[in-house]
Amino acid sequence: LFSPFHSGLVFSTICRTGELYLGGNLLTGQIPQDLGHLENIEILRLDSNKIKGTIPDSIGSLLKTREIHFEYNELEGDIPDVISNLVGLQHLHLDHNKLNGDFPNWIDSLPFLGK
Repeated sequence: LFSPFHSGLVFSTICRTGELYLGGNLLTGQIPQDLGHLENIEILRLDSNKIKGTIPDSIGSLLKTREIHFEYNELEGDIPDVISNLVGLQHLHLDHNKLNGDFPNWIDSLPFLGK
């Protein structure tokens, strides 16, 4: 996904803005583990691309995140349990992927999700 970028430089710059909008850019590859370094990110949009692989566990470090938009990609695997760490999460869009496994039972523990 971020192979054309130098992730450290891009992520440190974006980290200050609080928002990352990369939807609809035909990005390919996987979501890098470095994503967890975006500790101040509030809105994360990687929707409508061609991203494959799994959602990295490092997403559980994004404690200030209110919105995650990963819909319309080719993500696989389970929804990581570490997303339950994101207690301020209001929107989680994972539809139109190839995710599998059981629907997470922790989803109801996120107090602001869908509100």
